[in-house]
This record gives sequence, structure tokens and C-alpha cells, in this order.
Amino acid sequence: MLRRWFQDRFEMPKAVGQKLRILFLFTLFSLFGSDTLLAEIKEGAHFEKGWSFSLYGGIYTSKPFPNALWPSTPEVEEEYFLGVAVAKKIAEWREFLSLEVEGIFAKHYGENMEGKQDYEEYVGALIIRYQAFPWEKYLKNTLAIGHGYSYATRLLGDENKNGLFFFMVEVTFALPFYQDLGLVCRIHHRSGGDGFIGRGDTNFYTLGLRYQF
Repeated sequence: MLRRWFQDRFEMPKAVGQKLRILFLFTLFSLFGSDTLLAEIKEGAHFEKGWSFSLYGGIYTSKPFPNALWPSTPEVEEEYFLGVAVAKKIAEWREFLSLEVEGIFAKHYGENMEGKQDYEEYVGALIIRYQAFPWEKYLKNTLAIGHGYSYATRLLGDENKNGLFFFMVEVTFALPFYQDLGLVCRIHHRSGGDGFIGRGDTNFYTLGLRYQF
């Protein structure tokens, strides 16, 4: 009964996922329309710092995106994910929005309803990160959304192509007196963009550590 109550009230329509992608693209185009940001990129600002390394793992959920954003009924299966990500900040706007490029290598293993899973995934993405919450004196948080390209060495579910869109939503937590190391919570999403470049919708709940240097 409780599960049904959550589903009736919090099940998200597919349009929410489309709006998240539109928000990402609008913010990205707005940033690139900023003379300040373009000048930073051209002058090579931040290129000697602003690196981050993330190590995280997670579990597959059969919930489609964007319903996977609400994990009240996670519907997980025994397929697991181990990922390594390296990111570089390439620009910053007024100290609260940053633009990053990220590369990810992920290993998938385990077993779900389709059988044994054992394959690799390679991702390249652009990430927009908000990093100026009002409570940062007590807890340092960042909120990020990213979009890019994912290549998997095998197909999963109803996927019809190895190369599909990548999308992620991420929240990080760090202590204010040591912000270089933090906890990262990320939803890792791979799909064809509602048929734009293919079919498929796979999602993973992940948790790990992010180190900035």
C-alpha cells in the first residue's frame, strides 16, 4: 500500500527527462554566450588546476528515466557498476557555476533479468556544476548535470546501438574545512534520447568518492 502511495504521487512523466535535457542545453548555450566565460576559455584560465578524480560504484535499476530520480521504490537488480571518472574544470562563471569536461570508464558485471552481464562502457561528457549553496559554511554541496556520449561493448535491454546518449544528475557532499575530498551520489543514465539516436533506457544508482586537485 505504501509503495502504491509513493508511485501514485511521485511517478514522473517522461516529459521531465526531456525538460532536464533542455535545461542542460539552455544553461550550456547561455554560458557560452557569456563574454566572460569565452574569455576564460580562450585565455586558458583554470587549466593548471580544477581537476577531479571520482571512484564510484552502484547498482542497476529497472525504473526508466526520469522515474529513477525518485528512488522511493528503487526496483534494483543484481547488475553492478564500477566507474572511474576524471574531470577538468574549463571555465567558471561568477564563482557559482562551472563547466567541466569528463571522461568515464565503467565496468558492468553481475546478473539481471536478461542474464549474466559482463561488459565495459566509455563515456565523454560536458558537466555544468552549481557550487554556491547558502549553507556552505556548514556543509559544502555541489549539484551537477551532465550530457554526453556513451559507448558500451554490448547491448542491454531494448538498446539497438552501442553508442547512445549519456546523462547524469549528481550531488556531492564535503566538509567545509576539507573540500578536496567528498562523497558523490550520481544517477548514471544511458539512452537513445527517446528515439532521437536510438532505443534504450538504462539507469544506475551510484555512490563513491570525489577528490579535487
